[in-house]
Amino acid sequence: MDITFSFQDDDQPKTKKKKKNAPKTLYANVHRDTNIQDLHARWPCARPACGSSYCFVNEKGEHIPLSHEMIDVWAMSMLKGAEHSTLEKPPSHKSFDPSIISPVLHQRKEAQEAKKAAASTGVVGAADILTGFATLATALRAPAPAPALPPYPFMPHNIGVPPASLSLLPVARTAGPSLALEDFCSQYQVDLAVRQKLFDEGYKTSHHLQYATVLELKEVGFRIGEIASLKDAFARWSIPSD
Repeated sequence: MDITFSFQDDDQPKTKKKKKNAPKTLYANVHRDTNIQDLHARWPCARPACGSSYCFVNEKGEHIPLSHEMIDVWAMSMLKGAEHSTLEKPPSHKSFDPSIISPVLHQRKEAQEAKKAAASTGVVGAADILTGFATLATALRAPAPAPALPPYPFMPHNIGVPPASLSLLPVARTAGPSLALEDFCSQYQVDLAVRQKLFDEGYKTSHHLQYATVLELKEVGFRIGEIASLKDAFARWSIPSD
């Protein structure tokens, strides 16, 4: 009968298992999740007519069903301080008050009303007509204006610079209303991870962010998909140039 013995070489190096680092938990996410839990505990609703697990009950006793999006907006607003919202006071947001409209829609509404007011006057005085003719004559005598420069003028040192160095603001569009960074990200559905990175880089408002370039964002660790989401948000936030 054959007997086989196996010996383990004590000098043979043993492989060490690498420890996996736990993913870093963002500071804002922790407090946001805590606020969401507090809101769930404060505003549960068991009334069948509401059809929602959570409802905010206003001063009139009316039940306002709270969707996941509304609770997320409320929790993020609480991070900015009690003057914006608390467990008892929801934020001033169109999700909670349909009468609130976005600043962009508000500007469009004012522009439409201004056009209607101008059209309703309808009567142009003789002095205005003469002034118009004088202005037209002056324009005809004036030299032709110089051609407008392109949005990104050609310079020798720009040769070979990739489009990734351009601004987030689309060409032929101007900045929209000035919003706090938290409000901008919430209104235009910017992911929480992207919000935290913007906070870490020191951006405070949407007008600050308009000067950021794609190249700068890549240098500080923004991924292509995250930059694409910011471009999409800027396309919806900005307004056409006149």
